Amino acid sequence: MLGTRKGKLFQFMNHKVRCGIGNNRVLMGQFVAFDSHLNLVLSGADEYKRLTHIDEDGDECELEQTRPLGLVFVRGEAVHSIIADKPKKKKKKKKKVEDLPKSADTDSALQKNPKKRPRESDQMDEAEIMARRAALELEMKNRKLTS
Repeated sequence: MLGTRKGKLFQFMNHKVRCGIGNNRVLMGQFVAFDSHLNLVLSGADEYKRLTHIDEDGDECELEQTRPLGLVFVRGEAVHSIIADKPKKKKKKKKKVEDLPKSADTDSALQKNPKKRPRESDQMDEAEIMARRAALELEMKNRKLTS
């Protein structure tokens, strides 16, 4: 029986998760399915195992072994923790100052696309842009001097 939409785990379906299963083992893979017993199915899973090793000098070292597992069924009894990675957000492309239309070009931009209204930043003249750049450069120099 697959989890229902009401369950909190359902929101992490098809996301990459990290599942702690004891004995210093962690499974990482895509969360595919679960049931009422918290049995999990992970796709493309890798196992990460931490080992402590004592050197000849008597120093304690930690080693991490990894091995690819593929499609894995994890018994719910063995699951200690489930941590989901956040989905990547799409970054919006910012317009450069040079790409903004000048005030003389706003009329032609409106004729091409009448739904697109010019913003105040679209109507800045070059002198204002240069003044803002100079102010930002001065502020950056002051920050470097104070730190």
